[in-house]
Amino acid sequence: MLVIYLISPLKCGAIDRIIMGLDRNKLTPCGFCFVIYRTEQGSLNAMKFLQSTILDSQSISIDLDPGFREGRQFGRGK
Repeated sequence: MLVIYLISPLKCGAIDRIIMGLDRNKLTPCGFCFVIYRTEQGSLNAMKFLQSTILDSQSISIDLDPGFREGRQFGRGK
């Protein structure tokens, strides 16, 4: 899978968990995910190496986040 290649430990650091963003009603992927790295440096490396990478003709946007909490995996919906 290409996404796994892009966030591989060789480029950024060891990954603890990947949480796919879901549509709250349909429970289908909605275009974002949380990637939790084992170290803060892994997160900073992701910002450095992967920001604006093109995937399926779309630019990847990466933001640092203070932390995942249950329920945040659901998109805001319409």
